[in-house]
Amino acid sequence: MKNKLFFYIILTAFITQIVSVNGVFPEPDPIFELTLISPYGGFDLIAQEWEKLSISTEIIHLSYPEIGTRVWDYPFSNYSYIPTYIEGGYDLVIIGYTHPNYVNLGNLFSEDEIIPEGINYSQFNNTDFETALDSFVYEQNLNQRLQYYYELQRIIHEEVPSIGIINDADFFAFNENLVGINPNLLRQRNHRIEYWDDPFDHIINVAIAYYFNQHNPFKHFIDVDNLWMRSVYGSLLKPSHDNIEFEPYIAENYSMSSDMLTITVDIDKNARFSDNNSVLAEDVKYSYEFYNDPNLDHYSYFSRFFENNDAFEIIDLDTIRFHLKEIVPCFQELLTYGIIDKSRVEPVFVANGYSIFDSLALSGAVNDSLVTSCGPYKLVEYSTNSAKLIPNPYWHGIFPDLNEINIIYLESNSDYIAEISSGNIDILDYMFCFQPEDIDAISGVKPVLAEKLYIYQLILNQKHPIIGTGELTPLGSKDAVKKIRQALNHAIPRQDIVNDKGGFATPGIIPIPSACVYFNSNLQAYSYNLSLAENLLKEAGYLEGKSGPTTPTKSNFPNLVFIIVLYSVCYLCYKKRKRK
Repeated sequence: MKNKLFFYIILTAFITQIVSVNGVFPEPDPIFELTLISPYGGFDLIAQEWEKLSISTEIIHLSYPEIGTRVWDYPFSNYSYIPTYIEGGYDLVIIGYTHPNYVNLGNLFSEDEIIPEGINYSQFNNTDFETALDSFVYEQNLNQRLQYYYELQRIIHEEVPSIGIINDADFFAFNENLVGINPNLLRQRNHRIEYWDDPFDHIINVAIAYYFNQHNPFKHFIDVDNLWMRSVYGSLLKPSHDNIEFEPYIAENYSMSSDMLTITVDIDKNARFSDNNSVLAEDVKYSYEFYNDPNLDHYSYFSRFFENNDAFEIIDLDTIRFHLKEIVPCFQELLTYGIIDKSRVEPVFVANGYSIFDSLALSGAVNDSLVTSCGPYKLVEYSTNSAKLIPNPYWHGIFPDLNEINIIYLESNSDYIAEISSGNIDILDYMFCFQPEDIDAISGVKPVLAEKLYIYQLILNQKHPIIGTGELTPLGSKDAVKKIRQALNHAIPRQDIVNDKGGFATPGIIPIPSACVYFNSNLQAYSYNLSLAENLLKEAGYLEGKSGPTTPTKSNFPNLVFIIVLYSVCYLCYKKRKRK
């Protein structure tokens, strides 16, 4: 009899486990529910971690056009703002986004740019941010201005209107002898080649997977063209070698007027072209007139900032002014375009017209006029398949130790691993899309991770009643809402996501890439810490019985009845068998 009783107990426990696993006995009620939209796979880990905090998270995969109807193309027919997901908008959405080298934070998060007026898709509106933004835009002192830009990033980091998940990255392969290369700048093609060297022979050979497409900076070019252009065409400003801020390059200094509409640039009097001609204000003006020329490829961009060519005003031999149409918060970016020698190019242009911009460098009537360098290197050999650079003997900055750099096109189906293994190549470009393990066994060669200006960010709808306005939270305060968003941020396993991408990424810190110029390096990524996230939710009024679910849920009473009936049936069966 004891064995039979034991059998019924085991049977009952087994049945109970089965129905529990299949959902008859549900998990405790969620503290709130969210819908996460994503066009990508690989981010389901986020929803899984939030579930551990009793945050019910449904992840829905939609295409970009489908997401558009809920975010950037939302019709604003039923609401004057983007509402929650169940109302036709979104709760949270993951978007991958390429940023410029210098990010205009005002465009992303200011009140004036809230969709549909701009691209503030989170609908973030914060008084502290607006105050810091005004100070940043109108501050003339450039050092103080930078501090305001750092403050804007700090506010975004603390308030969390959007979350930086991971920064996308790529791998280069480097000869281990190489020194002075900032891989992030190389990935952006904003490298400072004057710092590079191979102490073994002072020659670096770079392999690229695409041939050169354009032959001067006045035409739209593909990524690899900048490998040689950025070292030949000097610009007034350039990102510093440590990638923190713009610094004078051909310029000696620059300043902004009190109305923030006029930039005055003093050109370094020691700046020289590779033919020993001085770089003058007339060269800068002549160059920028071509950038602002409707017959060439940069007009659509430059015409947004400059009314016409009168916007480029020569003050004296070494001084030029740029007159803006409107205030441009990130005006330094406009001073990073290459400069040509007017005395060399103008006669060729008069004789041949716009055809010179389609001509191969170092050939025909163009010859070397369009590539007379005011950068640290000059072009001495060129074809669509290769370029050879040697130092500009009249370069006024840090004189390079590297005697020669060769950029060589290798077809993507070539044995490029053998080329770098043999020592014929010193740098294998990221465009070959190799895996780090492909070169792990090669002696003297190492994989080098380089961050892109591309970030996967998680946008939080600031009109959502829990993670945005807070009206349906237990405390209903702005501070409580901030803690909820911080809790969500601490519950993102960034390193696991990076690992899932094979290491081709770095943890995100804020929703702009950490490789951007003027990135606030004092900020740290939110640590993955569920205990901390849980404490933040408690401080916001959730958990420990401080709040119930914010949406109706099923009563547990039917489940209790089911358990009682199940045990009663088992017991009666046992008694009946016993009487027999």
